Amino acid sequence: MDTIISAIDDVINHVKNELQAGRRYVAIDKDIVTDFLAASPIVPKAQQVVNTTSGVTAPATNVATAPVAPIAKSGSLYKKYRGTVISPLYAFIGYEPSYDSAPEDKAFSGEQGALLDKMIAAMGLAEHEYIILNIFEESSKNFTAPAIENQVKNLETFLTQVSPSVIILMGDEATRLLLKTNSPVANIHGMRYQIFGKPCIPTYHPKNLLRFISAKKSAWADLKNALAILNRTPPPIRK
Repeated sequence: MDTIISAIDDVINHVKNELQAGRRYVAIDKDIVTDFLAASPIVPKAQQVVNTTSGVTAPATNVATAPVAPIAKSGSLYKKYRGTVISPLYAFIGYEPSYDSAPEDKAFSGEQGALLDKMIAAMGLAEHEYIILNIFEESSKNFTAPAIENQVKNLETFLTQVSPSVIILMGDEATRLLLKTNSPVANIHGMRYQIFGKPCIPTYHPKNLLRFISAKKSAWADLKNALAILNRTPPPIRK
């Protein structure tokens, strides 16, 4: 056990040193990994499980399971997202790519994407804490009603797997489709809703904020409301 703890300490100290040196991504030294694996016990395929009620010990079945492949590598559902698919705190969801987006662009590209990035930075979110995507990865203009309904089901499946803590709907189109309302964001922003079993905040789309600068104050209030759901506050503004 002391050998395992020592190996773990080596890994932790190495990571700390790399982060303190200002490196965003940490490469673990090969010798450290070798020592760690050598010190780690082999996990058996089946273990003994004690029934805490009866005290009876029984063999467990399928204790060792194959890891689930990350959605990003599965080749299914969404591909043009930005951020992380590993339990993000926040999911920013738009409707479809902007008219000037190239086919290979990720969600929220161009000038509107740059503005959204600034908004997320102002919230104090790191890249591993959010995901950005559109309901439709291509133009939805020719989609039939059943196709749109199926796409919403795909979104629900995707978000169930990704499991964000809070969903932020960007713009009128996404809000109307997912909240099933005819009200524009201007009438309902600032309030909390729930979709797919998650708390949800509707707010303005960055494309609208680029046209109507006066709405930025309201959008920022919405984002602070989203932060408050997880008891978070924006970082202080650097002067």
